[in-house]
Parts: sequence; structure tokens; C-alpha cells
Amino acid sequence: MRIKTKKQGFTLIELLIVIAIIAILAAIIMATTAGARAQARDSHRVSQLGEVRTALEMYMSKNSKYPVCGSSTCTGASWDSVMNALINDGDITSKPKDPINTAPYVYTYCPDVTTGSATKYALMAILETNSPALDNDYNTDYPATGACNCDGSGTADPHQTYCIINP
Repeated sequence: MRIKTKKQGFTLIELLIVIAIIAILAAIIMATTAGARAQARDSHRVSQLGEVRTALEMYMSKNSKYPVCGSSTCTGASWDSVMNALINDGDITSKPKDPINTAPYVYTYCPDVTTGSATKYALMAILETNSPALDNDYNTDYPATGACNCDGSGTADPHQTYCIINP
């Protein structure tokens, strides 16, 4: 006598349906978290520029001037030279870099050397998201030197320009 046993397992159609459902759910999750990741990178940018501002003020208190990089715009290698000056002075421990660190998402330091030495500066970053909470950080009084257009004129959306200006 033969006993019939039921085959165990899933059919190919059942497996394809499950895979399709998982793919749809993964796409939805990725789409909803993309904005949160951009906001997190923007928060990181604001935090790092705040740390650089503190280091620049410490440098100023020791040297009676802000560091310069040889031009009115310090980005890329010249940003590194300014950060090295802050590291050598003991004001900061590591070089801050933008989380993406490719144009236009790079940090920019613009010392105003119109008086002969750097007595004021602007730090600028381009944000990925429109942040109304940071709208008060635009300053039309600061001269638009080099790449530091702190009045928001340097980007297609001025709300994405974040500047720290001193004084």
C-alpha cells in the first residue's frame, strides 16, 4: 500500500509574489528615509561650522587676527591649509569635511582682508534641504567675496546657503 505524501515547499509564483512585495516595501522605506538622511547631513554641516567658528575665535584671541589662505576664498586645498593652522595652534583636533565633500557641497572660508589683515570672516556651506529655521543666517551686509555669497545669491535657492559671519 502506498501512502501519499504532500510535497512541501513553495511554488515559483508564490516566491515571486513574496519577492515583489519585499521589493515594494524596500522602495517605500528608501524613499521616505532619503529626506531624513539629507536633513541629518545638513545638521552635521551646521554643527561642524559652529566648531570651526569656535576654533577661529580661539585663534583670533591668541594671534589678534584670523588665519588667511592666500586668497579671498578658501576651499579644497586652501581650506585644508586654514584647518592645519587651527590644528597647529591647538584650536581644533581634526579637519572638518562636508559629508558629501564634492562641489557644490564643500565648506568655504572667506577671510575679509580688505583692512590688510583678516579681521572678519564668513564660513559657508550649501545645504541639501530648504531650512526655514536658518533663514535668519543670511547677511546682505557682508561683502560677497569669492565664493562666500552670504546673501544667498550664490545658489539657485538662497534658502540652501548657510553662513556664519563674524563680526
